[in-house]
Amino acid sequence: MNIRMSWRKNWPDLEAMLFGGFPSFVTSRNPSALPDGIPVFCYHAADAGTVDADFAFLKDNGYRTCTADELSTYMNGGQMLHDRTVALTVDDGAYNLYDVLFPCLRRYGFNATAFVPTAFIRDSYDLPNRSRPCTWEELREMDSSGHVDVQAHTHAHRYVPNWPEPVDLVGIDPAFSREVQQGAALPIEEDFSLAKNRILDKLGKSAPHMAFPMYSGTDKAVNCGIVAGYETFWWGTLPGRRANKPGDPVTHIVRISSEFLRRLPGRGRV
Repeated sequence: MNIRMSWRKNWPDLEAMLFGGFPSFVTSRNPSALPDGIPVFCYHAADAGTVDADFAFLKDNGYRTCTADELSTYMNGGQMLHDRTVALTVDDGAYNLYDVLFPCLRRYGFNATAFVPTAFIRDSYDLPNRSRPCTWEELREMDSSGHVDVQAHTHAHRYVPNWPEPVDLVGIDPAFSREVQQGAALPIEEDFSLAKNRILDKLGKSAPHMAFPMYSGTDKAVNCGIVAGYETFWWGTLPGRRANKPGDPVTHIVRISSEFLRRLPGRGRV
């Protein structure tokens, strides 16, 4: 990732740290509860040891995971959730999702929302497993298990605030990413609609949830997404939003990196 893209990806976290955009447990010395609402953690490609340690920490400390539907219902003033509830998300759809995260989710009985950019998904690849996306069959298997809910990460994985600037995917061969993204880009409205329709066609399911690449969107993108039929939009950190509470807008669901997961209150906290 070049310096400009790295700055774009990390500036929201710096701004959020300055203006109250992180859950209090991230910076607190000894938190005892989750007063800020439901935190959402985001993985990309992760090693098995880290994921197992994260999930063991959650299980040992009585945490539960919620689905994207459950979180949006909670934020809209519907059902209440357990006071130790978190949401897990995985962006980009690398094979690592199937090979590492999915087995851990099954083993610990957790669920996660996987946001995949549909332009990159194939039935098969001429790439090593370590550097390819998941196949549609792998996504179908995970989605039908109840442990992974496949949702949209746009179609062609472009930087929304500067559309149509392409963005590489984590855990996937950059040359493959650039090959997919070369040529004329679709208008943002068509890209969003195509992602939703591709999931419906390939997995036979609705996709009401979309995460913005590099955690960043715009008001225009939200409006375009609503027209395309999306109900919720998932960002990174946002100033003044520590987590997700009833009454918060589901058009701006906030997430933090999975590296902060073991800062949650509990035994074995990092």
